Amino acid sequence: PAAIATGSMTLISTTNVSDAATVDITGMDSTYKNYKIILTNLHPQTDNTTLNCRYIIGGSAQTGSHYNYVNHVIQHAGTPTHALNSSGDATSSKLIHSSQGAIATESMSGEINIFNPSETTFFKIIQAHISYLNTSAAASHNLNTTYYTNNQSAVTGLQLFMSSGNIQTAIIKLYGIGE
Repeated sequence: PAAIATGSMTLISTTNVSDAATVDITGMDSTYKNYKIILTNLHPQTDNTTLNCRYIIGGSAQTGSHYNYVNHVIQHAGTPTHALNSSGDATSSKLIHSSQGAIATESMSGEINIFNPSETTFFKIIQAHISYLNTSAAASHNLNTTYYTNNQSAVTGLQLFMSSGNIQTAIIKLYGIGE
């Protein structure tokens, strides 16, 4: 809408997570062209797990093998290293390359950008920048790009979950971005 300033971010929702198997972040519609999710101090219950997501379409998290993703991680465990992983037919998108630690002082923070989720011409694309710690392995910064290839339906949210165990704590904010 014209009342939304170009480039401005408007807070839509704040979710304070406490011991949840999945967290649904919804509220995406045609009000904004793009959306951003900010993750703060996400801490998993289980050690050595990855953060994953699924698109929410028509009120349901999509679980079919239609997720394509690539992760590029820069890690430091004494020596800086780069690593890649990817999938062309996963049942969810793996948002981080390697495992997240669950020691009391380890967490991850970052942002997920959702580009034009309401349009229905193209496959949906998201991009994530997430930094995280696993003190037994490394401090890591991850860049992820993922897309969903089952259909071009409007995306109304993302479902976040760990590869094993619950998300013990997190603050998750959803913003709409003015064009």
